Amino acid sequence: MQFNRTIQQCSLKVLCFIMTLLVLFVGTAGINTAYAEDDWDDGDYWDDGGSWDDGGYWDDGGSWDDSGSWDDSGSWDDGGSRDDGDSWDGGDMENSDYEPTFVTAEGGMGVFKTGSESYVRENDEEDPEYEDDEFLSYYVNIKNTDPNDLREQPASYRIDGGIEKPFSDVTQTEGGETQYHVELQDMAELYPGLHEIEVFVNNEWVRTDRFYIPRDWDEIMKEPTEEQINAVSKSGRSTYVVYYPEFEETIGLKEYSLDFSVDKMDKGTYFSTISAGLDVSELYLRGLSLTSNYGSTGGLYGGFQCLDNGETGVIMTVWNVIGTDKQGNKQVIKAKPLYMDEKGKVLDREEGSEGEGDFQQFKMEYPWQAQHPYRMLVQMGKNEANGNATATMQICDLTTQEWKKLVTWDLGYPCEYIKTQDLAGFLENYETQYCGSVRSANFSNIRGLDSDTGEWVAADSVKFTINNGVDDFKYVGSYQFGSDGNSYYAITSGVDGLCKPTESGTSFTVNNPTAEKPY
Repeated sequence: MQFNRTIQQCSLKVLCFIMTLLVLFVGTAGINTAYAEDDWDDGDYWDDGGSWDDGGYWDDGGSWDDSGSWDDSGSWDDGGSRDDGDSWDGGDMENSDYEPTFVTAEGGMGVFKTGSESYVRENDEEDPEYEDDEFLSYYVNIKNTDPNDLREQPASYRIDGGIEKPFSDVTQTEGGETQYHVELQDMAELYPGLHEIEVFVNNEWVRTDRFYIPRDWDEIMKEPTEEQINAVSKSGRSTYVVYYPEFEETIGLKEYSLDFSVDKMDKGTYFSTISAGLDVSELYLRGLSLTSNYGSTGGLYGGFQCLDNGETGVIMTVWNVIGTDKQGNKQVIKAKPLYMDEKGKVLDREEGSEGEGDFQQFKMEYPWQAQHPYRMLVQMGKNEANGNATATMQICDLTTQEWKKLVTWDLGYPCEYIKTQDLAGFLENYETQYCGSVRSANFSNIRGLDSDTGEWVAADSVKFTINNGVDDFKYVGSYQFGSDGNSYYAITSGVDGLCKPTESGTSFTVNNPTAEKPY
């Protein structure tokens, strides 16, 4: 009897040990909080097709020092960010028997029916099309992985740090997985642009996502028909819209940033995120008399293009500085790349392809997409090896918060700042055969680092003009620009009569412009 009792006690201990291992194993499954993997295809698919002019030079220099130049600290911190003080009281979600470690959650954007709130299909970012009775919404699939408890998981969400709300509609439930989505009435309250959503199960945070809502452009400009678009092909270029960020009390910027998205585009689209004059006072102090080079005595511009082969890319151009010294000797100062992405190319242009002056230009493939938000950053710096100024361009995918450095130029002369009085950007159609197509852009959070105070400041307003300073091309069609209080926008088409245009030279503002550091 004593022997049998000992066997029973040992068996119980072994059983308890096995159960403990099982609990630890399941616990490590945890909550799936990982963000979606970067969906960019960085494969070398760029087809130059003979369209790029590779003439010029490439000077690696090797002098660029990245050490300590970028501080990502504090850019995203999920820890402890939830404040339940004034948020929705879960009530029915309290469940002492439920363990959140048995939950996984996967989010996305889908198309739903307006009446039934039923799921129709996944959203196609490359070709987003919706019927009149459909709407775009965020959804989350929550799965209970506990084999002994396949109950539906009560869940809630909070958008942009607002009030926590319950998911009131269950789209479908099967095999322990439940799909919830944000209903039409709540999606309709959100402004166009980027939003952040936090998902909770049983009052426990399980996931944070970012999603983008495109603007309803039909409310601003009527969509042209295919026949109308074809009828104006090669008749000219669609209206050239220029925007000027206005900093009322700031003369110069050491850094400049804005957020942008392009909802509608076609081949031959160029959205410039910066076109700026630079401080060249040091050259005057050296006794140089500067000559205008396509309207610039020293400047740069850059932005994002959809090329005539349908691929997308990014450029950053620095104008050559042309001057004459006191002895009458002509000097041409050309920028040189200190760093550039391995997929990039540098072109040395004298009197550019369409008489656009002399410049050095960086070009590379970059798979930017329509209806996707990005942040552009240009930073002025100094090459310690020779004292010349540097200009670096970077881009951030705002849905993943991933930054990519594109190029750093050595300008060839000292320069303290970007001149706010010469700061601009534009929305352009540069291929006449595609002039009838609709092009639209949104941009916001325009800010810069004041060169005098060392503080970040927000743009006070944005002024829009059309076709200004460009007499070389014929411009046709419809256009509109303005502000919805949260962001600025512009839209064009080579088809006439699609909307009533706003008067050129009008300035607009947004509510609560941000002056926070953009990285």
